[in-house]
Amino acid sequence: MPKPISKYIPTGGVELHVLDWGGDGPPLITLHGGRRTANSWNAVARRLRSRFRVISVDIRGHGDSGASDFGNNSIGRMKDLLEVTEFLGIHEHYLMVHSLGTLPGARYAAEHSERVMGFFMIEPIPEGFKHWVRVGTFKEDGTPTGQKRKNGWPSLDDLKGRLKNNKQTRNWTEEVLQDVLLYETEILDDGKVRVKWDPSVYNIDEMKVDHFELVEEAENITSPTLLMVIDKNPLIESHFNNVASKLPNSLYVIVNGLGHAIYMEAPELIADYAEEFFLYGRLPS
Repeated sequence: MPKPISKYIPTGGVELHVLDWGGDGPPLITLHGGRRTANSWNAVARRLRSRFRVISVDIRGHGDSGASDFGNNSIGRMKDLLEVTEFLGIHEHYLMVHSLGTLPGARYAAEHSERVMGFFMIEPIPEGFKHWVRVGTFKEDGTPTGQKRKNGWPSLDDLKGRLKNNKQTRNWTEEVLQDVLLYETEILDDGKVRVKWDPSVYNIDEMKVDHFELVEEAENITSPTLLMVIDKNPLIESHFNNVASKLPNSLYVIVNGLGHAIYMEAPELIADYAEEFFLYGRLPS
């Protein structure tokens, strides 16, 4: 199967890692969600590489990018994205983001709309600090709840069993699952396994002051934008209908029967939407 080229970019005190799938098509940059890596996009990239030059970024503290105790909020990650494009000499490109990657992606699209030829948001996180309150990381007053996130398994088989049985990951395609197990993990000296994300990405002091609000940024995102959420998303009525109405140039899609990581459950679907929307400004028929 075709493989991308790893590139390392010195920026903001750390080296950022990207996967460049090459090709002569227009650049398409992807940003993953929390505790994932650039390799989570591999199945989508394989389907798009003949039409785009897909470049998947490991967000700071994830995958093979360096980690730091700062720069892990929406502003810091947006600056990282800008420096990646500058380093690679890419001044106009498409942008596709998922979940946590929406926070820097939407800031970037709002502040640098002249660079973004098309913007595809998949299951966005619509806000900064308030999101972390909603998912139980903080109390309303900003006090940490002490929520723990496991990142260690006795073996690769144990991790595989976890992923195949967890309701959030059990519907990933076999291709995606193999990419995750092969490229998103590190085998330690004692034989145990960890997924490639660093605890620094949950810098509580930064998270508390990340007051990003997608609904407030929406009117500044003037690039053609596709917003996609799942039918079970509890924020459709409270957030996303409003966001869609404020985006100046957008299409809004609600898909049925899929989970939060749409692109890992249905990479062909996402590739079809990306190609039709970016190149032709329409949805798949």
